[in-house]
Amino acid sequence: MSMGSKANRESFRNQFLEETYELIDALDEGDNGSICEESGDVLLHIAFQIQLAKELDLFSETRFSRT
Repeated sequence: MSMGSKANRESFRNQFLEETYELIDALDEGDNGSICEESGDVLLHIAFQIQLAKELDLFSETRFSRT
């Protein structure tokens, strides 16, 4: 199964949602350590999606940064 397959994209989507909810929980709790950690996790997922899209020629980093 390729990295760009629907099953993998759905798995990454679910992981991204989980990390996003964890960040929201940390924000709600005002836990600065967790906010930092969960922000990093969300950022890592975003960077991964950009890299994956670049490798699959879906869009470029330049196009992403202009939107």
